[in-house]
Amino acid sequence: MSGLTPLDLDPSENDGADVSLYKSIASLIATRLDAGDIPRGIKLNETMVSRVFKVSRTPARQALETLAQTGLICEAATRGYITGLHSDAGHQTLNDYEDLFKDAGQAELLATDVSAVSEEIENVITRLSVLGKWRLSVRGLQQEYSVSKRSIEHSLKRLEFNGLLAHRKGGQWIIHQLDEARLDSLYDIRFWLEPNLLQNAVVHIPMDVIKQTLDAHEDALARLPHVSGAELNDL
Repeated sequence: MSGLTPLDLDPSENDGADVSLYKSIASLIATRLDAGDIPRGIKLNETMVSRVFKVSRTPARQALETLAQTGLICEAATRGYITGLHSDAGHQTLNDYEDLFKDAGQAELLATDVSAVSEEIENVITRLSVLGKWRLSVRGLQQEYSVSKRSIEHSLKRLEFNGLLAHRKGGQWIIHQLDEARLDSLYDIRFWLEPNLLQNAVVHIPMDVIKQTLDAHEDALARLPHVSGAELNDL
């Protein structure tokens, strides 16, 4: 099972810089597969990778998808993946080879896929913001996403820059409430940005698509107020 170089996943080559967590995990598994330490026919899935490397399911899933693209593993006939090129599985799983990954302290590893963590946290924060102000716990987020404190704080600072959070004295992070005033501000921004964005984009849209869109709008206008919410959302 040679030929891992196209992945360029060796974390030691990054000289301390941030590395995507899922790529680091994929590299570690690939190295063991390439060395023959993990044989063919071993079952593995998101839950197993999450447990072995102590990470959330997102980087676990991305690591498996990366390995599948290289041909080192393949999708199983049932749920999950199998090491090797065939979907026939034995009785052993990745959990049986957990000790192979303990010597490098890997999961804290190297780096964190900050973008993936930020995206998950932002989705949660956006949902909570419509319900009022909320206080975030950095420790709770660490436990939830199995990443370092530094990585969580990096994600929160990005969200603070985007106006979703406020950082208070004492280290508290507060979710801004998405109230009527903030909604008005968002629509003001759209009022100024969207015409220019549409003007720049329209030259790249095929004319038949533009015509279909105009026809759909004219049809909806003719039927007002008898237009469903789903139709308006599509328009």
